[in-house]
Amino acid sequence: MKEELKKELERIFDDPILAWVNPESTKKMSEVVRDVFPNATKNEICACLEMFWEENDTPETLYDKLMKSKVA
Repeated sequence: MKEELKKELERIFDDPILAWVNPESTKKMSEVVRDVFPNATKNEICACLEMFWEENDTPETLYDKLMKSKVA
């Protein structure tokens, strides 16, 4: 069971969609969430990210899209 879970996690983290993930980008993503969703619940944040996140997004491109939607 433990070995299966390890293999599954390796498969997930080898996915190209996660290529942008590093310590700096993770910090930037937390800033995006803090700036755009200052009072939102975890469920509200997840729902919005699911609507806006696209495969080639980075924290910067996602931030731009979220800020545009916030103004609109």
